Amino acid sequence: MMRQELVRTGHKSDGYSSLHFGNIYVQINNDYDGQKFVEKMLIGDNEDEKSSNINLVFGPYKPEEYEAKLAEWENWLEDVKRVSEEG
Repeated sequence: MMRQELVRTGHKSDGYSSLHFGNIYVQINNDYDGQKFVEKMLIGDNEDEKSSNINLVFGPYKPEEYEAKLAEWENWLEDVKRVSEEG
């Protein structure tokens, strides 16, 4: 298991990553000026299809932030897909 902590003015994050039953698990806990939210990712192999599955859980976000956060994560996923298909 690997742990990491990041502290910036008004924003504190800590998280860890580890291997769970052959899957990669990452969790980042955030505190941004008192608003707490979490980002979780589970990456597992699909040996039958020779691919990987990514499961993401994020939030909670304030209602007024939801659309912007959704767009950020959709862009991130598109980047991951592009990079994974390149090589």
